[in-house]
Amino acid sequence: MATSKLLTSLCLASAVGITSCVSNRIVLPEPAQTISGTYEAQANNAVVPIQGETFRLTIERVATDRVDVALVATVNGQLGDSLVYKSAQVGQQVIRTDLQGGCVSYSIKLISTRAVGLLTMTCEEINVFQYKMDGQQGTESLKFRKL
Repeated sequence: MATSKLLTSLCLASAVGITSCVSNRIVLPEPAQTISGTYEAQANNAVVPIQGETFRLTIERVATDRVDVALVATVNGQLGDSLVYKSAQVGQQVIRTDLQGGCVSYSIKLISTRAVGLLTMTCEEINVFQYKMDGQQGTESLKFRKL
């Protein structure tokens, strides 16, 4: 498991001069294992590097913070074009939701000779990756939901 130091150690001194130290740490889940799985999306107005009606995204762990990503399109139930991204880095960020808690969001930069894009999973929707190609204008993204 990845360990992240959320805040630096905090030392408190009482009125009597006794010092106590508290280390604020959280243990984050292993990013690659947490997001591994199969996701699916229906075509919309988002720009996608391959053509299709339905898109399947498969994420497989290759290291603690690296995954292989396969994007496969289908048209009328038939396999279509596909893209494979090898050993993509998984980014992990803690988002504070209130004074007592937080949530972890993930991002994967997808780079191939055919297309560059970004997958993001935010705290707003659980088990949903949003895909945007680099340079894409507007707010439309392809939403992949975990199967």
